[in-house]
Amino acid sequence: MALALVSRDEAWQRTISAWASRNPQLVRRSHLGTLGYASACFLWHALGTCVGTSAATEAQRDTTLALVTAGLAQLLRCCLAIIDDLQRFRNTHAASKVAESEARTVLATVRDEGAEAAAEAERWKMAAKNLELQVAAIRKQAESQAQEYMRLISENKSLQNQLSDFDIVFGDSRKKQT
Repeated sequence: MALALVSRDEAWQRTISAWASRNPQLVRRSHLGTLGYASACFLWHALGTCVGTSAATEAQRDTTLALVTAGLAQLLRCCLAIIDDLQRFRNTHAASKVAESEARTVLATVRDEGAEAAAEAERWKMAAKNLELQVAAIRKQAESQAQEYMRLISENKSLQNQLSDFDIVFGDSRKKQT
């Protein structure tokens, strides 16, 4: 299993990783069993060498096999831990990509709303300028009309004064004619 995890075939690695994730107790037991077997072989070799009952080549073979098995078990444990870390990293990376995509969407929406608000503000500014120009024109017109009204009132008063003067001067003669 350790050699399959180290291989380049990603599908096989994912299959083994998924199996190991589903069966963590079995993986732990097999790891402990392998270490126990390696320890037993090493102790058997050590005892056989001390007592002198075992064949040297068989004991050496068993000890070498036990050490290789223990090394592979340790490698398997490290590989499974790395795979778990990698899976967490991939999940975090995928979640951050989703969050980034959502943030970009929200940012684009906010930018669009900002552009619309800026255009709306510009329209209101133009409307305000037009209204200010209209108010200024109405004020000028009102001032000129007020001046004209005052001039007409003054002229009316002047004409009434002239009329009353004519009445005074010609008033006696008019009364005589009537």
